Amino acid sequence: MKQVEFWYWLMRNPVTGEIAQSSCRLTEAEALKRDPDAYPIEGTCQVRVLPKHPDEWLPKMALAAPSSYT
Repeated sequence: MKQVEFWYWLMRNPVTGEIAQSSCRLTEAEALKRDPDAYPIEGTCQVRVLPKHPDEWLPKMALAAPSSYT
C-alpha cells in the first residue's frame, strides 16, 4: 500500500479565466495537468492509503475443484 496526498487546489477556470477552488480534492499530478499554475490550499490535505497494484485490493478467493462430476 502507498500513501497519496489529495488537496483542494486554487486553479484557473478554463472557460471564465477566474481563479477558484477545485470542486474536489486532487493529487498534484491531476491538478497540474489541468492547470500548470495551480497551487494547493493550505490545510486541505487528505492522505489516503491506496494499493500499489490491483492485486492488493482484489478479494482473495480460493477456487475449489468439485470433488466429482457424477
